[in-house]
This record gives sequence, structure tokens and C-alpha cells, in this order.
Amino acid sequence: MEDNLFRLDVAADKLSVGIRTLKRWDKLGKIALIELPGGHLRIAESEIVRLMGLRSRRNQNAEAPAPTPEA
Repeated sequence: MEDNLFRLDVAADKLSVGIRTLKRWDKLGKIALIELPGGHLRIAESEIVRLMGLRSRRNQNAEAPAPTPEA
């Protein structure tokens, strides 16, 4: 399956983060950026979808009510 590639500014907007954050995550090994022959960086659509899924799960966990201690 061929993955669409996105410019970092587009991906950053979709993920509500900055371009520098995407580059930092790449250096930390959290995501994989693709360097084109001209030196431009791109991110695969599958990486964006994966990150959006992680964010969605994190938000669901944050919204879950805390368990109440039993008396």
C-alpha cells in the first residue's frame, strides 16, 4: 500500500503541534520523517493517523472519571 506524504506544516496543523515538535519527535525516534532527495522533509499519512490515534486514546483516558475509593 502506497502512503501519501505530507509537508511538515500540513502535518503539524493536523496534529495541533509545531514543526519543531515534529522534528524533535523524529530525533527522539517517536516518529519517522522522510527526507526527499532535495533535502525536504515529509511525513507519511500513516504516521499522522497513528499519532492522531494515540492522542485520541490519551484524551479518552483523561476524560474517564477517576475511580472513587470504597468506604
